[in-house]
Amino acid sequence: MASVGPPAHIIELAWARWQEAAGLFADAAGPARFESTGKGRGRYLFAQGKVIDKASPRYCFSPGGRWFAANLPGGRGEVLWDTRSGHTHRLMGWQLSGWEGEQPWLARGSNGVPTALHEVLGQERR
Repeated sequence: MASVGPPAHIIELAWARWQEAAGLFADAAGPARFESTGKGRGRYLFAQGKVIDKASPRYCFSPGGRWFAANLPGGRGEVLWDTRSGHTHRLMGWQLSGWEGEQPWLARGSNGVPTALHEVLGQERR
């Protein structure tokens, strides 16, 4: 008998370890800083010169430090920054479910099905 469908690949996500930024904190490349610009919002300044603004103080890094994630104010979505490539993604309506290796997986709402970032962006798998 021929097999049915593509081969299975079981995904086991590592949970995001969210933290609250309050001034200085450490990232994989050195010191970073969160500056509040209002209630529940502000901007992140990184040693490499990267600035991520219009984000909440709730943030996390991927297990190996490649990705930085911050919530958008009001829980409206996520900001993801790939520190290796320099690409930043603002994903309205998506929530970070966790990490598979160094890759983010996101879902629509807290009960949504986790989806790989490349699928969220409508790109081919890299």
